[in-house]
Amino acid sequence: MNRKTITGIFLLSLVLRLGLLYFFDGTKQVEQMDAKDYEAIAQNLIGGRGFINISDSPTMSRPPVYPVFLAGVYYVFGSRESVVKVFQCVLDSVTVLLAAYIALLCLNPAAALLTGFIAALYPPLIIYSNIKLGETVFTFFLVLSCLLLIKSFKSGEAKLFSWAGIAHGLATLTRSTTLFFPFFLLPLFFLNAYKKFALKGLIIFFAAGFAVISVWTIRNYAVFGELLPVNTGGGYLLWFAIQEDAWQGDKLVELSPYREFEDIKGMSWVKWDKLLTKRVVKYALAHPLDYSRKTAVNFAKLWYLPVGKVILAGKFRLAADIYQAVFIIFLLTAAAGLYFALAHKKDVLIPLLYLIYLSVMHSVVLPVPRYRLPFEPLVLMFAAYGLLSFYRNFKNKPAVK
Repeated sequence: MNRKTITGIFLLSLVLRLGLLYFFDGTKQVEQMDAKDYEAIAQNLIGGRGFINISDSPTMSRPPVYPVFLAGVYYVFGSRESVVKVFQCVLDSVTVLLAAYIALLCLNPAAALLTGFIAALYPPLIIYSNIKLGETVFTFFLVLSCLLLIKSFKSGEAKLFSWAGIAHGLATLTRSTTLFFPFFLLPLFFLNAYKKFALKGLIIFFAAGFAVISVWTIRNYAVFGELLPVNTGGGYLLWFAIQEDAWQGDKLVELSPYREFEDIKGMSWVKWDKLLTKRVVKYALAHPLDYSRKTAVNFAKLWYLPVGKVILAGKFRLAADIYQAVFIIFLLTAAAGLYFALAHKKDVLIPLLYLIYLSVMHSVVLPVPRYRLPFEPLVLMFAAYGLLSFYRNFKNKPAVK
């Protein structure tokens, strides 16, 4: 893609996101407790009190990057949410370009152009760039880490592997669900296309990511006296994910573990979160078939539900049903694109590992649709390639190469 095309995609993306911000201020309905907590931490950072949450205690449930992002914007421009959202719109527009660049490296220029165009127009990305939650920042660092990993394995440069690790560390300190992703890169050791740089590269990637994350881990140990790599909540989500009544149709219902484990009352959040993790693992080992069934349901929920369908269904049932049908077509197109790409595009293995990790992680941890959103630029890339492949085949031409 030339500079003119790149500029055009960026401006299209930015205009749509800023347009939503200017003409429609209805995104606050999804800014619930999470946003209030982030806001409190950001204000306390500006006030010099540190990472203090809305309950006026040191935060153990919120990773640090998004509150620091908020605090940085507030410190320079004042406590204006509109400015935060402008920065998020710009950052998300950069993410669109990063996704297009990944498609260029892994596939071809036509796929890169279409990926950028689709990502610029993709409604969930547009909407969440206008919501004061960590999705936009997390998406940026996740897509950036994927891009840098691909470039690292192409060049073998140690510097690129270290930058990829740093981006991964920052992504994890935005949302901790990527903490274990490096272990999903281990299969690259056994693939001829990656063996040349796998050992050196992955050691550097692991080390750089660990160095970034460990700063917060040390803080947690100093504050709470417990080994807490990033934040609490993992045990609770593991427990929540296997509750039969967690879902009412497509809607998630808030549940409390106290209904099942009264003995955790009075424990610190860190301790009862770890205890819940142990009990879920014990349950999974004792009842592997039932646990597998529940995680299979979660997998289906994760990929079946489009982001925002529940909110839309509350106002426009027919529109939500149409949205669901379009999303299923989109997923099928992405699956076809992945199939065509795997035939002769080795570099798509790294984006694929990100999607496999997403599938595994959010089958055992709560499969909230918005948790999938940061990975969707990679899905959009495969959907773009699927559309191009269908077009070429329709025109009786060879598959895209």
